[in-house]
Amino acid sequence: MKRSIFKSDVKKKVGKKRWIIVALLLLAAGISYFNSYQVYRFYSKLYMVYWHKYSPEDIIRIINKKATIGDIQDLRAFVDRSLGAYPDNYKIMKAAGIALIKAGLHDRGIGLSILAYEHEGITSSELYELSRMLYERGDYSDIVALVRSHAGSKDAKVAGILGASLYSLERYEEAIPELERFIRFQGNDIDRLFFLAMSHIRIGEDGQALPYLERAYANDETNRRIIGELVALYGRLGQTKKASQLVNSLSWRLR
Repeated sequence: MKRSIFKSDVKKKVGKKRWIIVALLLLAAGISYFNSYQVYRFYSKLYMVYWHKYSPEDIIRIINKKATIGDIQDLRAFVDRSLGAYPDNYKIMKAAGIALIKAGLHDRGIGLSILAYEHEGITSSELYELSRMLYERGDYSDIVALVRSHAGSKDAKVAGILGASLYSLERYEEAIPELERFIRFQGNDIDRLFFLAMSHIRIGEDGQALPYLERAYANDETNRRIIGELVALYGRLGQTKKASQLVNSLSWRLR
């Protein structure tokens, strides 16, 4: 009877020890998880700064070189180590963002670029390039937020992308001054001329749309989208003779 009680006590003690060990392991895992980034930063700095003796300038040069080579996995790993070693260096972050975008890792690259530009500042050409990349992805709302938060929005090329983005978002009244600035300084871009004309049409300003749509047509007399809108516009403005001539001209070219 005593032996069985003793065995029971031993089992209870062993069980308690096991639970204590499990609890300690869980606690260690939790501490490790919450400190893993700090540990990663320590080893990144050890590897990049003390072992390879890379300066921020060296890192930016290597990032640009790796982006040119085109090995995405190698580039991504190097960027991660670099930002682990220099988490607050926005020059590195900016170079990394542009490199990752060029390599096809758009989400990570754009996120890093926007964060870097909030701290580092951005030139008009950089703002244009980033806006152009966002435009190609159809991120129109991001373009509006980005451009309007920087002084470079006064640049005509940036204004062209901003105007096209506002047009795509159906914010026609806001698009008009941006597109006009682009046309005034950059000339006869067919898409921007068309967007500007259609913005005026969408808010009921047919008369103001006409010169821009005619300029778009003069630069591409085979564009059916432009021709269709121009014929319709001539009709609404009562210029039926011009509408008829344009239709006949189109019919002749399509024979």
